[in-house]
Amino acid sequence: MHAMKSWVTGFIIGLLFFVIAPQFEHKTGYISQSYWIAVLVITPFAVGALVALSEKPVMGTATLVAVGILCSYMTRVQIDIQRDRTSHNLIPFELMFILVGTFLGGTIGGLLGALANKSVKPRTRS
Repeated sequence: MHAMKSWVTGFIIGLLFFVIAPQFEHKTGYISQSYWIAVLVITPFAVGALVALSEKPVMGTATLVAVGILCSYMTRVQIDIQRDRTSHNLIPFELMFILVGTFLGGTIGGLLGALANKSVKPRTRS
């Protein structure tokens, strides 16, 4: 169940910033730099919250969130290719940037979430 929550969280983040929000850009309709920055800033908070609330492993959670974001980005690629077939001629680099960037950010956020979870937990006396 945690795996599905992690993937869906990543998919929703990607859907909001890569698919829905660019549709409101009046001039281009393409992804601007601010959407990329928003995804890279929000991902650590999302993974940190998932890890802190569920106490699941950091790496697995960060990986699933990153894959969810990557899946929603592929929806964006399909939309852009419908408009201009040459718009994603460097797609392997785009995919690696998304996967590595969101995974690293998610791992940092997850480690901070695990640290926060351990510091808040009440200690038992032996």
